[in-house]
Amino acid sequence: MFEWVDVPFEWLSSVLGVPGDVIKIPFCLLSSYPFSGILKRLPQSPFLRNAFCILIGLFYLIPIHHLTTGTYVLLFDALFTYLTAALVRTSYMPWIVFVVILGHTFYNHVIRYVYPSDRGDITASQMVLCMKLTAFAWSVYDGRQAENTLSDYQKQRRLKKLPNLFFFLGYVFFFPSVLVGPAFDYVDYEHFITLSMFDTPRDPMETQITPHSLKPALGRCWRGVVWLLGFLFGSSLFPLSFLLSSDFASFSLLRKYAHVVLTVFIARMKFYGAWELSDGACILSGIGYNGVDELKRPRWDRVKNIDPFGFEFAYNIKGALEAWNMNTNKWLRNYVYLRVAKKGKRPGFKSTLSTFTVSALWHGVSPGYYMTFVSAAFIQTIAKYHRRFIRPFFLQPDMKTPGPFKSIYDIVGIVATNLSVSYLIVSFLLLTLKESFYVWSKLRFLIHIYTLLSIVIFNSPIKENLNKVLKKRTEEAEFETYKTQTKFSDNDIVNMSIPDTEEFSRASSISR
Repeated sequence: MFEWVDVPFEWLSSVLGVPGDVIKIPFCLLSSYPFSGILKRLPQSPFLRNAFCILIGLFYLIPIHHLTTGTYVLLFDALFTYLTAALVRTSYMPWIVFVVILGHTFYNHVIRYVYPSDRGDITASQMVLCMKLTAFAWSVYDGRQAENTLSDYQKQRRLKKLPNLFFFLGYVFFFPSVLVGPAFDYVDYEHFITLSMFDTPRDPMETQITPHSLKPALGRCWRGVVWLLGFLFGSSLFPLSFLLSSDFASFSLLRKYAHVVLTVFIARMKFYGAWELSDGACILSGIGYNGVDELKRPRWDRVKNIDPFGFEFAYNIKGALEAWNMNTNKWLRNYVYLRVAKKGKRPGFKSTLSTFTVSALWHGVSPGYYMTFVSAAFIQTIAKYHRRFIRPFFLQPDMKTPGPFKSIYDIVGIVATNLSVSYLIVSFLLLTLKESFYVWSKLRFLIHIYTLLSIVIFNSPIKENLNKVLKKRTEEAEFETYKTQTKFSDNDIVNMSIPDTEEFSRASSISR
């Protein structure tokens, strides 16, 4: 029915030597910019603005990508969530939505894995929608709870009443993010589409009330294009397939790790490019607006999805994860990690493992995803141990001021984090069990071995000894503070036991 749409893409495919369906994604991301500009200049009618978002989103899915059946999949998930949220009023409601929507997404991953096709794939859009819908269900659930039982984050995003179905569908098919994200909460869309997140213009005849966003949007746009060009040219010089070659196997161990780090970095450029372009379109539409900073300048990071430099130069795994696919991480943290933990209890390893397992299921069925995320769960746990028991030795006894070797600790942390992340992402990119194990074997499984050794060490008496040393340092620092505040002389305290006397414990507690 829409075969005529393919003509320019087939021509570009013959010129560039790239499949036409691959060209369609950048086209949609780039065309979102003029459409976003039109959206900003529509009359201040939420109905009209919402209808425009739905129509352009459907235009991308059906005429451009020929995903008519896939659109029915998205519509089914959306209506199931909406009806479940409306009809089920028990604490099981968000979990029912979560299991069904994630299960349906995983089912389509399985179908895609068993019956691969070169045609358009709806699973990417369904993954984005899975985050939106499960977050929506929790927002509705939180809206039915007592306010004093909710965190600040939950209070900001709860829905006290079910929104209009038409506006809900606008949230589902919002065109700048319908293909590759970012995902965001319904309240953000509602405040955007009704213009309540912006200041009302002084002139009632003025049609645009959103702050001018062309400059920051184009900044994201050109960076996205640069990242995609870097991926296009870099991947031809450092192809992923080289890691499976005999030439790679002949490298020294150090050179192998260097080559893996560079190859995986180039592979990441594809994600950087797509997310930067999508972020720019969201900024231009206005939904990226996040208030103003202390200098009254507009902030455009409400739906920001990637911080490339924050990821590449992260001091630890936690920092890297926070900079990568940021809205997915918010979803995993607020709707999996914190929800799995019992209310009033601090999330532990169960929450961590559940989060990485859900992330793997959400990504797909390929074994490489599970190898990456399950391994990452253990590595993140080890990183917490390092931060708790090793990092304090590079700080002053007050545990705040950097010590003389803190900068060295940070540099080692950046290098170790980048190595660990690159090592893990290998299986995420290769996808298969055999190929992932092959490359890891050539890397001597060093990251896994270090992780296992760390688990043994931090669950041995060594941990208790470290705890005692750190506790003593803290108590000595508190005593020095107490001594300074009370202005005792050295003669006054010469016979006082520094951290252990009952008198000091009582006095320091009063001082605190």
